[in-house]
Amino acid sequence: MSVGAALELFELEQTNNPDYPFTPATFQELMDLEAIRALWTRGLRVFGARDGTQLVGATVIGQRDMCAETEFTLVLATHRGRGIGAAVKAASVIACAEDGVRVFGTGGAAVNDASLGVNQALGYDITERWYSYQPPDGVLER
Repeated sequence: MSVGAALELFELEQTNNPDYPFTPATFQELMDLEAIRALWTRGLRVFGARDGTQLVGATVIGQRDMCAETEFTLVLATHRGRGIGAAVKAASVIACAEDGVRVFGTGGAAVNDASLGVNQALGYDITERWYSYQPPDGVLER
């Protein structure tokens, strides 16, 4: 990991964070630069896509034994809809599979159709759903 790579991912994360779907069950906390640098020191792998010299998409995946879990995938708003998210996520799956991983996990908010479409295209099956409930208006005001 170079300092430049961490800074680029940090800037992409800062730009994209407001676009993440925030639900009670799924949210992406805004990471500071130190947390981004720690991705590499924690042994996670980062796969990115560039448009010229600009990082426009990335996915972060962790691997343990024969299992891998995608931490997050992000694509710059101006570059969405071009298959960049699918490409970086597919690259991460291929690299981990070449290392012997056979079980892959990922997440995705039900409100994020693009993310769910990528996951389905890459062969992921939905095996669980998280539901968020809240009382009807006025119930807690009594």
